[in-house]
Amino acid sequence: KEMLGLRRLAAVAAEAKGLLPSGAGPEEALDALCRFRNNNFAIVDELFVSIGAGVFPRGAALNHSCAPNCLLSYECAAG
Repeated sequence: KEMLGLRRLAAVAAEAKGLLPSGAGPEEALDALCRFRNNNFAIVDELFVSIGAGVFPRGAALNHSCAPNCLLSYECAAG
């Protein structure tokens, strides 16, 4: 079900003019979406509520394993 949704989103992205690099189609869009899904980190507010997501290559490389090998944590400070 999730993959079907990603395929539909990739098809829409491929149809939008100027959204993808020249020559990129639905398969390239699907590849990018799958990479994002597997390598993103949540961006959270002060209550740890997810308000977005981003890909941070160095962080993604640290946890690039079939058996998760690290835990993301935050050090909260006043101010």
